[in-house]
Amino acid sequence: MAVYDVTIAYKDQCLTFLDNLLGVDPSKVHMHIRCIPLKEIPKSEKETVDWLMNTFLFKDQLLSNFIADGQFPRQGTEGLACIYLASASYFDIRPSPVLGTIKEMLQTKNL
Repeated sequence: MAVYDVTIAYKDQCLTFLDNLLGVDPSKVHMHIRCIPLKEIPKSEKETVDWLMNTFLFKDQLLSNFIADGQFPRQGTEGLACIYLASASYFDIRPSPVLGTIKEMLQTKNL
């Protein structure tokens, strides 16, 4: 299991609240995706707070670099994940949780 950290940047302009309300699509959307295994996320509250602060500092640096360079580092290497996320969002695909599916299978066998 993992947590997916997604940072989104708009190439030409950042949409305003009114743009979102009116359904205006941005011309170019860039995404930086990191897969973070659950075992790398701290368990204690203090360590988790520090980890979250460092994660958001990293995201701020990513966005600053994006503004300066016009792209995220190693752009294009997330191809399949981006295609999946874009398709899932567009077609409103919601995968069922694995544990829920397993529980349903076990309950069906016990009936």
